Amino acid sequence: MAGERLLRPKMAAERLGMSIRTFYREVSLGNLPRGIPITDRTQGWRETAIDRIIADREAGIRSGVNVETEKRRPGRPRKNPISGVAD
Repeated sequence: MAGERLLRPKMAAERLGMSIRTFYREVSLGNLPRGIPITDRTQGWRETAIDRIIADREAGIRSGVNVETEKRRPGRPRKNPISGVAD
């Protein structure tokens, strides 16, 4: 889209009300769209895409995540509080 403003990561994160680290984590998890390469070392996010994410959140829609198939992220297995053994 010609003439559309691209937001740098810091500005996009501020508009979404999150830290830059959380912003990049959400992008890597697929909850936010990937950026558009501006140069070899930096990316930008379309202002309209960020505005759409904000509007979706206001409407109660979780962008980028299929709520029905969302599962717990991989990590350390939870321990059973009674036996102390991992489930």
